[in-house]
Amino acid sequence: MKICFLNSTDTGGGAANACRRQAEALYRSGADITFLAQKQKGESKPYSKYFIQNKFQKVLYLIRHLRNERFLKSYPDYQHNNFSAAYYAANILDHPAVKEADIIHIHWMNDSFLNAKQIRAIATSGKKIVWTLHDMWSFTGGCHYSAACNGYTESCGKCPVLGSKESNDLSARQWKDKQEQWKDINMHILTPSYWLGSCAAQSTLFKKYHRSVIRYALDTEVFVPLNKAELRLKFNIRPEAKLILFGAVNATKDTRKGFKYLVAALKHLHIRNLDFAKDIELVIFGSAGDDQLQLPFKTHFLGNLTTDQAIVEAYNLADVFATPSLEDNLPNTVFESMACGVPVVGFNIGGIPEMIDHQQNGYTAQPLSSDSLADGLQWVLEDEVRYQQLSSAGRAKIVREYDYALIAKEHMQLYASLLESH
Repeated sequence: MKICFLNSTDTGGGAANACRRQAEALYRSGADITFLAQKQKGESKPYSKYFIQNKFQKVLYLIRHLRNERFLKSYPDYQHNNFSAAYYAANILDHPAVKEADIIHIHWMNDSFLNAKQIRAIATSGKKIVWTLHDMWSFTGGCHYSAACNGYTESCGKCPVLGSKESNDLSARQWKDKQEQWKDINMHILTPSYWLGSCAAQSTLFKKYHRSVIRYALDTEVFVPLNKAELRLKFNIRPEAKLILFGAVNATKDTRKGFKYLVAALKHLHIRNLDFAKDIELVIFGSAGDDQLQLPFKTHFLGNLTTDQAIVEAYNLADVFATPSLEDNLPNTVFESMACGVPVVGFNIGGIPEMIDHQQNGYTAQPLSSDSLADGLQWVLEDEVRYQQLSSAGRAKIVREYDYALIAKEHMQLYASLLESH
């Protein structure tokens, strides 16, 4: 059985990192796996292949990218980074990794890598297709998260992400293109969270497909608890500080990650008469320092972290990780933090409550309530005995449910069943 993963990049961003880890888990299990990425950003692995390998292919990519971006120019109110146009795509059918594979496993295919027509071409070539969804793009007209719009349950148009009032806007045209290209092909849909699976089940485009839930994989021998005192000495942080950690690719600028709710929660903590308030400090990764944030506590900016070692150290610096996301599938940061023995406080939305068991290994706050988020941060930090119990329970859950060997086994069982049914 030959398996080919398809993803726009090999690392960088939550979907790419999740895809890379799943490929690594399968490779370690002995599977015949190839990971074909459009672009290389990280270290090449024995199973890595790259579609863009020379200047000519780079030029073609740039042309595709500019053409796709041009469709968004007519929407001045478009919310950047939450919509992908996918008319122009790479032709990957003749790539050896695709031609030789029995299973084509699609992951995040935007940034002008694949489109609806290319996926149809793969399916009609006789390959079995598995598609792991990392966001909502596949069953919407182009938005990655719908921002509370349920248009995708019928059809798209008048897209709030585009800021459009037109019925036949870009979202409507892309939705119709997907409907036409995928009306008679077979795919098996995987979602990392039950929440995203339920969204797919409600969508007109994907409700007909077989669906399964397989969580993301994590190397729980890399993401481990470390000595906090030693790390804080290394980073010149007070050993007695109560460190709240926040991080994302665009930590303070991506509105979906809810940073403004964390700022409001910190202000709530600042005015409460807490014994440990003087020791609270904030750590942010994924963003450069911003003097305009006006945060109530001392803040350390770690910048963009590009290696697992740096990410593990960041988690282990902290006492609690805050994830005030407004919409999210199964954010890597949550289970990475828990694997390092750092409890997480987040809103009870998306796939977050599938990882955090409320007041057992973390705290799920009322959605969009900065006061409730502050309650959760206080609850985690104020009792040392309870904190140690949360820490141990969180790591135990991630080892039990996200470990490489387990996730690889679940994938191989699915692949085998698909080939047997054929």
